[in-house]
Amino acid sequence: MHADRARLDRGDARGLERELFVARRADALNTLCDQINTAAGRPLARAYVHDVTDTAAIGPLFENILRDL
Repeated sequence: MHADRARLDRGDARGLERELFVARRADALNTLCDQINTAAGRPLARAYVHDVTDTAAIGPLFENILRDL
């Protein structure tokens, strides 16, 4: 995850309805979402751990995201 994007997301959290993040590294992804949610003062960011090289898991990942929306 690009550091500038992470800073932007944490800084702009108050004006958004929802942010969904997909990344391979669960630790970094969960930390980012926790920071955004804390800044927003409410559950805003949601983490989805996924390795983009695992193409067989894309369909189920997308279904999970749609269900959570």
